[in-house]
Amino acid sequence: MILDESTYFEETTGRATEPVFSLLKPEPLLDHHPTLGWTLKNKNETVAIGVKIEKYAEKS
Repeated sequence: MILDESTYFEETTGRATEPVFSLLKPEPLLDHHPTLGWTLKNKNETVAIGVKIEKYAEKS
C-alpha cells in the first residue's frame, strides 16, 4: 500500500491524523514481527511498521 502525502504519518508528530485513522477500519490488529517490531495491520494490509508502545494512564 502506498500512502499519499495527505495520509502520511511522521514519527516526529506523535499523533495520527484522521485520514490515517480511516485506514484502520474495520478491524485493526497489532502484531509483533521478530525483525520489524510491532506492526499495525488492517486484515491483510500493513498500515504501520515499527509502532512504539508506551504505557499510558490517565491522571485522576
